[in-house]
Amino acid sequence: MKFAGDAPNVTGCAFLFDNGEHALLRFRQRELSWMSFLWRIAMRVRTVICCLALAYGLIAASWTCAQPAVNPFKAAKQTRADVRKGTLTLSDGKSYTGDIFTTRDKRFRIYNRETKEYRDVDIRELAEIQVTPDEEHDEKDWRWKEGGSDEKVYTGKTYPWRLYCTTLVLQNGEKLAGDLAAPIYVLADGEKKDYILHKRDKGPVGMKLSELLYVKKVVFEKPQEAAAERKEGVEKDTKKPDGEE
Repeated sequence: MKFAGDAPNVTGCAFLFDNGEHALLRFRQRELSWMSFLWRIAMRVRTVICCLALAYGLIAASWTCAQPAVNPFKAAKQTRADVRKGTLTLSDGKSYTGDIFTTRDKRFRIYNRETKEYRDVDIRELAEIQVTPDEEHDEKDWRWKEGGSDEKVYTGKTYPWRLYCTTLVLQNGEKLAGDLAAPIYVLADGEKKDYILHKRDKGPVGMKLSELLYVKKVVFEKPQEAAAERKEGVEKDTKKPDGEE
């Protein structure tokens, strides 16, 4: 029986306090243990990921080194069906032999002066292209005398001017002569050269007429000759040296 003024049960309170402190301590220890466990797992996962990334990098590097070096400036190999073997000759006598082609999926459109009609011709139908000057001369260079003036004065200088006639010779022997304007390209010795078949052309002031170059002739190989040449090239590549079996 307790009376007012009796002292509290200190032993029981201390016991309860000690048990609560120990329980909290054990909880924190378990919490720290789980956090340490999870941290170790995260470190191992990170190590695995780093090893996989390093292995992938080494494999990619070895594969890249195994590939042949690519020259970005080297002309791409032509695999188009409308590329013809032939020789292109300029008006100064220079010739280039190799792959000859025009704009992809485009035909040569020529105005036939005889029939006064336009005709589209595929490059694969051609045996030859011939270009001759119809008219050529040194044109005088004129300038307006003053700004806003309608009077022109001769500067004393000239520039070359030329009118052309283009003849398309088909493989069946038919010839179409007239006006044609189209690009034409030749890939010779790995270098691509760009030219234009003109209707008319002019050069800069001060240029001589002989310096205004143009495509004079294009002679295409016959399909049979091109096929024989390709076959001969294949045979040379596959033929074994003497003494080899």
